[in-house]
Amino acid sequence: MSKGSRVSHGYCPDCFDRTMERAQGWLLARSAGNRGLALGR
Repeated sequence: MSKGSRVSHGYCPDCFDRTMERAQGWLLARSAGNRGLALGR
C-alpha cells in the first residue's frame, strides 16, 4: 500500500490518463478563450 500511495501523484496509468484529459481540456479551453479575446479585440 505504501508503494501505491507514494506513486499516486499522477504516475499510475489511470491517474495519468485523467490528468492528461484534464490538461488537454484546459489547454483547449484556454486556447479557445485566447482566440476569442484576440478576435474580440
